[in-house]
Amino acid sequence: DSPTLALSPNERVVFISDDGINRLSVAPTMIGLHRGRPYIGFEEELLPRIQRDLPRVFEVLDYVPTISSIAVRYVNKIVINEVGFDLSEYFLYWGAEASALPDSFDGTIAGFFYRTAAKRTNHPENLSLTFASVDAPKDSAAFLLDIDLTHTFDSSVEVREAIEKLIDLKVVENSIFESLITDKSRD
Repeated sequence: DSPTLALSPNERVVFISDDGINRLSVAPTMIGLHRGRPYIGFEEELLPRIQRDLPRVFEVLDYVPTISSIAVRYVNKIVINEVGFDLSEYFLYWGAEASALPDSFDGTIAGFFYRTAAKRTNHPENLSLTFASVDAPKDSAAFLLDIDLTHTFDSSVEVREAIEKLIDLKVVENSIFESLITDKSRD
């Protein structure tokens, strides 16, 4: 007899690897795979985990899901080991432009938070992008870059089709990330 798992809509079970880096979250309407530092890569580590672990979870739960949406999220803290610099040297983002600031500012910014939400008109994808300053070690600056990209299917799909779309979505997320940082930031 297979074990049963009964969760309310707001509950979830989180399976954590022995080293605490990998997590698999299961809820009645959500499944999430997460990777902490060090991030190895989507094709190298995360995609094989998705392809290996999801079927196992569904087998244990004796559940054949249909999926209505998928999401890819990239969150990174970028630390720059200096404090006096032009933000556009590191980031290619409209917020890095001085013209984005109101005239009343003196040009020295102690902190900022930009959040952008966008939806494609010809594809069912939504983007939420956060770019913000965060607390940093002494004599450095730190920034949060959070890219959350969601695809909603016209009608529910099986796991195989969802994984194929997830791969496509990851390519879009990578292109967004690459369009936001400079070579100096990569260094």
